[in-house]
Amino acid sequence: RPGREGGSRDGGSRENAGPAELPATLALLMQMDAPDPRRLVSAWSLQDDAAEILAYVTAALAAPDIAPLAQEDGFGGTDEVEALARQIETEASTDLLHRQTGVLLQGDDREPIRPIYCEITFSMAALAQRAGLATTGATQDPFLLPHLAEKMDQRLLRMLVEGQKLPAPLDILPSERGRANVPAAARPLPHINLTVRGAASAAFGSVVASARHQAVALGVEFSLLDACADLDRFHHTRQRLQAAGVRVVIDRITARAVPFLRLGSLQADLFKLEWSSQLGALDASAAASLAGALAPLDSSRLALQGADTEAALVWGLGRGIRRFQGRHVDAMLAAERMLACPHASGCSLGQCSERASATGDAGRVGCRNLPLLDAGTRPRARQTAA
Repeated sequence: RPGREGGSRDGGSRENAGPAELPATLALLMQMDAPDPRRLVSAWSLQDDAAEILAYVTAALAAPDIAPLAQEDGFGGTDEVEALARQIETEASTDLLHRQTGVLLQGDDREPIRPIYCEITFSMAALAQRAGLATTGATQDPFLLPHLAEKMDQRLLRMLVEGQKLPAPLDILPSERGRANVPAAARPLPHINLTVRGAASAAFGSVVASARHQAVALGVEFSLLDACADLDRFHHTRQRLQAAGVRVVIDRITARAVPFLRLGSLQADLFKLEWSSQLGALDASAAASLAGALAPLDSSRLALQGADTEAALVWGLGRGIRRFQGRHVDAMLAAERMLACPHASGCSLGQCSERASATGDAGRVGCRNLPLLDAGTRPRARQTAA
């Protein structure tokens, strides 16, 4: 379990559970985090399901032989991931990156929705399309993802180091081109997705030094899995980044992982809970366990990512969450911009939303108000970023 410094007891309500609670704890730990676990595994009782077992064995014996996998480890080939990795190296990266803005819902008539950060990631859909792949299923393999993430780190860091060659949406450090579009201080705080190893590299160190020298704020997002894989490296990197004024974010936190973690012990500045329809369908016991694990975190350190529907916002607001990121938020921001933009009659809501997510010049063609697009929403008096 992550984090044991100072004996913190953030979350982790099960650590003092008695023997009587062991079966329930094991059941929670072993459950499959999948839409329909029955598609992955079946459990049969020899006493009650003999007919089903016999039918399965008979069908299996009659089935044609299956050729053995090319690799002995049982995970099959890596062709798709290798194709994506080659695409990262050869394609113009600005056409493969994706931006998404996180917001604070304030309940204030003067500024009901305020952009607070803008996450920059590689678009897996764009990568798959350029590589000629039908899907990106291979990128869900936890054993292959680190290999792909390393390639993404290297490519993105080269872009950041080259700074002046970036289009305005990615020009996170001040430049003539960036200032001509919209001042860096007026944009949402840029969050860069990296691995812990990438954030500890000399290349990113030079980016952080440049940002600090020019008084530009940055954020770095790590996946929960990556942070927990090597806690010593993570904490060393986190401390160094925070000392340099970089905001540290943990993302991809699933609801089923939360009760087994003391999230506060990771000492990040922001934690991003991943929305899924399963969150809205939790039974009373699971909902109470989730609420208890999240309770030690101040609400200002919690965001709901993947908020692609109104239901996600309703669920989050009902639990005190006010920071959101997702496609529904994208549409809300686009609607706000169109209300304020004098050129809105020539655009659709979908076009405005798609242009805001683009990082290359080609994806922004047609917008006649780039400063408003990069600001996220209509200009207002800004407070300190939340």
